Amino acid sequence: MSSLEDAAAAHARQQRAEADAAAAARAAGQAAAEQELQQELQRLAVLGREFFALARRHDAVEFPLYFPTFAAVGYT
Repeated sequence: MSSLEDAAAAHARQQRAEADAAAAARAAGQAAAEQELQQELQRLAVLGREFFALARRHDAVEFPLYFPTFAAVGYT
């Protein structure tokens, strides 16, 4: 091969390596974001359980999702 072909092949290998590194970085970022989301959902689930346990201990009244208005036309 000529030196020009060698340089082109080396450049192609370098570009492929950079593309692979960028793809790996994106995948790692997505995995980290997914893990963070799962941790946040677990944290919110724990907070919800704690809140409702506290409400049950204090005999809190459950609020209905529908509050009829004077005109009784719908949700408020």
